[in-house]
Amino acid sequence: MDSGKLRFKERVLFSLIPDRYRILTTQPVTKSIKHFLAVLLISFIIMFLLFIPSIISLKSDMKSEISKFTLLNVSVDYDLTKSATFLENKIVIEPKDSNRTVMRENEMIFMTKDEIVYNFAPGSDAKKIVKDKYVDLTARKDDVSTFLFGIFMMMLPAVLILGYLFLLIKFGLIILLVTIFAFVISRTIKFEVHFMDVLNIVLHASIFMIFLELVTKPFLNTIYYLNYLLFLIVVIMAIMKNGRIERKYEGAQWGKR
Repeated sequence: MDSGKLRFKERVLFSLIPDRYRILTTQPVTKSIKHFLAVLLISFIIMFLLFIPSIISLKSDMKSEISKFTLLNVSVDYDLTKSATFLENKIVIEPKDSNRTVMRENEMIFMTKDEIVYNFAPGSDAKKIVKDKYVDLTARKDDVSTFLFGIFMMMLPAVLILGYLFLLIKFGLIILLVTIFAFVISRTIKFEVHFMDVLNIVLHASIFMIFLELVTKPFLNTIYYLNYLLFLIVVIMAIMKNGRIERKYEGAQWGKR
């Protein structure tokens, strides 16, 4: 096998076997970084797919939670000098003195002084929530749960992008810190290993902390840092198999010259 041309599935398989890190450390760091990004993206997509049943049931869950209230009045009042628009005109709020009362085709939420009109499914009829001085959410739980679920779905793409960026920064910082710490400790105990080799090892071993954390998230609130423990164990084992005690210390360490 040409160690310079590892495919993604081969990298994943080798990442699970500490002995194979000798091959992985021969890879360019740029390819290892791309591998890390691919692992994070695939794990993130799998996590999202596993969350879909929970997302589908979210509307009924909201309705159920609202039903627990015997009274829940919300005051809806505002004042504007001119129309306010959000999300590329998907949400429009008209000032109180506006004469416009009809929702346009590209809009999803249209609010006037008298009502809130919403339509999250193109081609279907718009629904409305008539505004009194106070809106009793318990009396309109169907409309309110549909409205809140629609807002959530509108925000979902932004939430997913921000979530991915957060995880990228989080795991990227962990990889950087573990790489520096592992290299410094290795050199301190006179263990011969190159910084780029350590970085390659940490980048590939990160599959343990990334995949386990994200894929279990829809089912478990916590796995008690098991993913980080496995990650560190693999990093230590891989470094031990890819480095060696510096030659001038071998006699003192192993009784040889």
